[in-house]
Amino acid sequence: MRQVRVIAVDPLIRPVPTGIEALWRLGKLYDLLNEAEHAGDVRIAARASLLIGMVELLLDPPTSRPRLEEAVRRAPRDAESWHALGLVRLGLGELEAARAAYV
Repeated sequence: MRQVRVIAVDPLIRPVPTGIEALWRLGKLYDLLNEAEHAGDVRIAARASLLIGMVELLLDPPTSRPRLEEAVRRAPRDAESWHALGLVRLGLGELEAARAAYV
């Protein structure tokens, strides 16, 4: 009898898209954010804001601050949003503000 080995794949571990695919995915996040805002879905809008802010954090950290502050405002109990905002504040040299994001 032939044995088949199954390998579990973590969906979070995959190649980072570059170029046109990355821009397309970012555009889809903006579309999702707009749809959620129009539908009044705060949870989805907060998550989309966080994901957009995290992409901006990788590309240009100072520009990600407004989007991450928006994510925190929409979902004040979301630890990931606070963590990302703390990273931006730390990178900008705002140590007290960064500490506030972690407390």
